[in-house]
Amino acid sequence: MALNSIFFFNNNFFTKYLSTTLLITKDISIYDFYSGYFFNIYRI
Repeated sequence: MALNSIFFFNNNFFTKYLSTTLLITKDISIYDFYSGYFFNIYRI
């Protein structure tokens, strides 16, 4: 459970960081990158 809460906290921080970075970098498809990251974590 502790690991899950840590993952959720990191996920929230990561998405907030990506949303701010989205304004700077428009080359990378952030939505595809985030969905891939999210599903890769929860596939394990």
